[in-house]
Amino acid sequence: MSTSNSPNHASSETTTRGLETRLEEQQRGQQQDLQARRGSLLPDIPPEILAAILLLVPRDEGDTSWVSITHVCRRWREVALNYPRFWSELNSVPPRFMEFALARSKGAPITVHTSDDTPNDTLFKVLSPDRLQKMTLDLRKKDSPVLFHSAKAFPILETVVLNGYRPWSMPNNFLSDCRHLKNLRIVGGVKLTWKDLTQAVQRGTLLTLSLENIFFHRGTSEAFLGFMGRMPLLQSLKLLPLPGWSLGISTALPLAVSSTLRPVIFQHLRELDLRDSGMFILSWHNFLICPNLTHLRLSQYDCRVRTPSTEAFLRSLKQMPLLQEMSLTPHGFIPIGGTTANSLWEPVSLQNLTRLKLHDTLPALTEYFGMVQHPGRPNMRLVISYDTHDTPVTYPPNAFEKFLWNLRNSLNSPTSPTCTELRIQQLLLPGPTGFCIVLAPYATGKLDGRPIIVNDNRLHTHKVRDRDLFINDFLDVLFKEFDFSHLRCIKLDRDIDVNRCRRLFGHLPHLTQIMFFSCSMTIDAFRLLDPLGDNAPNGRSHPESGNILFPSLEDIAFLDVEFDSEDDEKCFVARLIEVLLSREAEGYPVKRVVFSQFRSDRANLSEADVKLLTDACPMVALEQPEMWWKEPSLNPFEI
Repeated sequence: MSTSNSPNHASSETTTRGLETRLEEQQRGQQQDLQARRGSLLPDIPPEILAAILLLVPRDEGDTSWVSITHVCRRWREVALNYPRFWSELNSVPPRFMEFALARSKGAPITVHTSDDTPNDTLFKVLSPDRLQKMTLDLRKKDSPVLFHSAKAFPILETVVLNGYRPWSMPNNFLSDCRHLKNLRIVGGVKLTWKDLTQAVQRGTLLTLSLENIFFHRGTSEAFLGFMGRMPLLQSLKLLPLPGWSLGISTALPLAVSSTLRPVIFQHLRELDLRDSGMFILSWHNFLICPNLTHLRLSQYDCRVRTPSTEAFLRSLKQMPLLQEMSLTPHGFIPIGGTTANSLWEPVSLQNLTRLKLHDTLPALTEYFGMVQHPGRPNMRLVISYDTHDTPVTYPPNAFEKFLWNLRNSLNSPTSPTCTELRIQQLLLPGPTGFCIVLAPYATGKLDGRPIIVNDNRLHTHKVRDRDLFINDFLDVLFKEFDFSHLRCIKLDRDIDVNRCRRLFGHLPHLTQIMFFSCSMTIDAFRLLDPLGDNAPNGRSHPESGNILFPSLEDIAFLDVEFDSEDDEKCFVARLIEVLLSREAEGYPVKRVVFSQFRSDRANLSEADVKLLTDACPMVALEQPEMWWKEPSLNPFEI
């Protein structure tokens, strides 16, 4: 009997066909699912999370390419099209696109950056009072009519930024009916009084206020303090009038607390930035009490304004124990009276300070560090400026020495008087930019703090009669106060000749970078043999018992220099190759050479010179940074 006709065989074929059918259906279902998910990224993320991710796509000014995200896959397109907030953030987009996006955004709150030259029908749609939440408006028309729109009620408006490119006037009831206004920034183009602004802050909801490049009409100190008293929740305050202009307080605030003017207490203020050319900048701390301030920046443009008293200055610092950053520029904030911390004046300790910028005269900076301690060892940028007096003032070398002594002592804590050592790591020797030193604080032999940059700009002025004597005195103090064995980088300008450079710095063990800037030099500045030592025996380039010049040198920069070749038959490139090859042969190779000229009368390296250098010294990286043409003060090793 044939097995093909048996009942068991028929049943087996039926089972097989059923399995094949189910497998085909399963494969079709998987293919349909894959088709639906074709190109889909992040398929398992819930749609609300995916929508929040899509909002993070950058939207540059005037750019609409972020819409292309709807073409990534079907799922992303569905989420984006059905998420109104994706369409309600508009950054200077064309009017037609703005209309299209507004239709998609439905009733979502609007965040917009636009200008008053947008067609009115589109502009007033996007500035809908019921939907506008954040607005940045560029005012390019004189007294733009859109400003009168600000008198309406905006129930959800939180942020307003007005950029004035043309003169404009503040209308009546400006932002007076914005119950949730938190951030207000006005930049340029307007003349204000403190009374004008009061209507915008009368609800007391403001958290940040920034008034920049504004011309302030004259007003009374009472009006100013009345305005400030309407912002109890303020966290950030920037008042930056046009350079050279004041904050418009015609009745100057007294330098001491007055019985008729009550100070304003800002419990929540963290950031304060003031710029003024009048007396207010010196007495602000008597009338704006900020116990929780963390960032303070003060600038004044009238150097003739007298400085505050020592008592007022110290009291203002004690009122701000949480300060993290402080900038006082330019000079005039620090009192000068020969005061240092003693039994009469207790030193003020700024425990939390991490960044400090001071720009003042040498006596003022010396006095500051005699009165204030910085146990947190903050990053400092200190600029020593020249006096503004008509009569030249010459300070003896020990004045700079006292400044360094006070600076070092100010880094110690009164509770734990660990001796702090300052090590010099970078040095810029004088030229058009003056002196600059970079110091690093060390405690018990370890780095313990942030860099301190000291710029001495006194050479900028013609009042320094004997320039060479000034430079010698400066160097004498540095070599007396610091151990130069830790110096890593020096920049030499036109006042230091190459031979002196070899004598002063050729023996330093950690000097790895040298920059020559705008000076004349001989190319053999880095030969290994000390010119003051004996001749090397057996034809070697240095004695076997030391006197090796620049033993750790790795990087050399020639920036706008003029080479004086000792052999007219040899160009400076050939002599440079000789020096580089001799250092490599002796085991002291240079790894990088930076060469850049930005004066028309000095030739840069030609293509033939570059090829000659790279072929002869393949181990040396040759760089010619174009950035030096635009910013010659940059460090080429950090470009």
